[in-house]
This record gives sequence, structure tokens and C-alpha cells, in this order.
Amino acid sequence: MESKITVPQVSICMITYNHERYIESAIQGVLKQRTNFSFELVIGDDYSYDKTYSICQTYATKYKGIIKLLPSDRNKGMVSNFVHTLKACSAKYIAICEGDDYWTDPYKLQKQVDFLEKNPEYGMVSSDLGLIDENGASLPDNQRVLKQREKRKPTVDFFDLLEINHINTLTICARADIIKKLAERVVKEKLWFIYDSWFWLNLSLISKIRIFDEKMGNYREHSGGVSKQKDFFKLKRPLVINDVLFEALKHKHISKNKILKIYLLLIYGLIRSKNTEALMYILKFKNHMI
Repeated sequence: MESKITVPQVSICMITYNHERYIESAIQGVLKQRTNFSFELVIGDDYSYDKTYSICQTYATKYKGIIKLLPSDRNKGMVSNFVHTLKACSAKYIAICEGDDYWTDPYKLQKQVDFLEKNPEYGMVSSDLGLIDENGASLPDNQRVLKQREKRKPTVDFFDLLEINHINTLTICARADIIKKLAERVVKEKLWFIYDSWFWLNLSLISKIRIFDEKMGNYREHSGGVSKQKDFFKLKRPLVINDVLFEALKHKHISKNKILKIYLLLIYGLIRSKNTEALMYILKFKNHMI
């Protein structure tokens, strides 16, 4: 008699690069999840030159039925590695935890999947988080986290996310079909400038997003983080905003007047800050509204 293959309900997409100091905490946070369904952890190491890959290999060998470690033969870059890892995820839902962060709530996945199963109009859930330093010590809440809490609503929409990014990537759980469709667009249109906020803004155009008040994970502040690289957001954020504004125009329920005002503020801000690289890219490579 053939044994049935258990299809996981959730795939955890974990990208990592030179996280040898942190990767075990990230993996263990996943393995400590208590659920009434099965899940898989898909790890995409981006050709780390430290011991990250070997640590992942040890865990993948020990937890063959849970952990899937993808082959690593070259450095793909953050976006390509994320899309590559996402494609290897097979479940109905996708959760994300990068290799330098970790989950603290052992019932994170259970709570989030329960909500999504009961509320099909929601495409994603996210939550609050804690901040830690590179040694794992707690840090005081920064301005972004404080502003998130000040402006928090149970359900956030497109314009809420344009005002402030309420989504903490390491805490999300989303419907896989939506995330994968967006990833296909990234590849097809060669959107090199995207980062996590692009996904959440696009998702908010077609689905509701729920924010939980409770803390479900720890975000690690350290100098090696990609977003800490010089001028990471200077070019990318304006291009992300520009791209999602044009995408929003396709949706009848989104106010066109609001979009135009935000677009004009974007252009004005780029001129005032002398961010000519972003301004020229927008005016040259994308149709503009004026």
C-alpha cells in the first residue's frame, strides 16, 4: 500500500547570505512552530562565503521531511534569490523569515493560517515585532515601529501603506498564488528595483491585509543588513512608488485624484532633493501622468 504524500499548508521562504551568526536562530524559530498542519522550510542561500550553507546542510539532513535547501552555485542577488526560493515553495500559504531574523511566537503560523482560512477576502496578515542587535540583545523601538503602532488599524489599504509601511516582512503570511503571480511580474518586466514593500503595495490593490497587534518575531539591526547599505532607498523607493501608482490606475476602486496628487508630490520631492537619478529614470522609462 502506497503512503500518502503530505502536502504542506505553509511554505516558509527563507533567503540568507552570510548569516552564519544568525541562521540557526532563524531555523529554530521555524522548527518551534506548533501547528495542526504540516509546513516546509525552503532555504535559498545566495552563495554565502561563510559557514551559512554548511549550517543549513546540517539542519536539512536532520529534518529531511521539513527543510528543503536549494543548491547554491553562484550569487544571484537579493531579488533573484527571493524569486528563485519562492518558486520552490509548494504550499497554499507563504510565510517569510530572512536568515538574520527569527520568530518568537510558537503559534505564529497557526494563528495566521486560522485567520486566512476563515477570511478569504484577506490575502495577507502581518504583525508587530521586536528589535534586537547583532548579539540578540533587545533594542528600543525605533521611529518606524513607533509610527506603525501610532497609525495602526486592523485592516490597512493601499493609501495606508503609501503613508507608512505597516508590514513587517518577517511576520507575514500570505496566499501563495498572489505572491507568486507578483513574482512572475518581477521576472517578466525585469523590475530590478523592487524590494518587499513593492509586494505589499501591489497585494493591497487586490486584497485586504490584516495587522495583528501582538509581537511574533524579532528583527535584527546590524551593519550587514541589505537595507543598511548606502543609498539603498534613495533610488529604489521612488521607483517602487512610481511603479505601484501606475499599477493602481488599473483598479477602478482606487481614487485617481489621490494617485495624481501623490505622483506630483513624488516628482516635486525628487526635484527638491536633487535626486536626479531616480527622476530621470521615471521620466525616461515610465509613462508619466503630466
